Amino acid sequence: MEKLNSYISLVENAISNLGVDPAVCRTEQTHKWHLHRGQAQVVLMVRKSRTYKGTEKDTIVMVSPVVVMPQDEKLKQKLYQFLLATSHQMITEAFSLAKEANGTEVAYISSTYFIEDMNSEEIAFMLDSLSYYALKFSEELRAEFMGQKKNNEETKPFKLED
Repeated sequence: MEKLNSYISLVENAISNLGVDPAVCRTEQTHKWHLHRGQAQVVLMVRKSRTYKGTEKDTIVMVSPVVVMPQDEKLKQKLYQFLLATSHQMITEAFSLAKEANGTEVAYISSTYFIEDMNSEEIAFMLDSLSYYALKFSEELRAEFMGQKKNNEETKPFKLED
């Protein structure tokens, strides 16, 4: 419990360093936060993750839904190719697919790291980077694959420095 409390403090310091009030982002679960950057929704959580050795380690996970997968097979293949090629080019973020409870397949962008090795500045950078790409790709991909109009308003980045 002591470790979890220190991780919660680290995350909330990181959120605060980005100019966002962490109290507004808290959920009913003490280890989970919801944030937005423009239309992009980001869920941030501290949890145990299983390693390839079968051991559990404390991790920070950030995830954001980007686009609903199209039904048309040609569009779906085009989107798969884009997601794979783009995942390969990013540093800490990657795309994944998940089926929602209603059967809808959704592409997510996410980032996971061992939190015990991080400080609040690194967490803030990770969150700023993931939310930047979540906003960028959700707007672009929803416009192309879901027919949603792009938002032409400039969305300011989180505040990283004074």
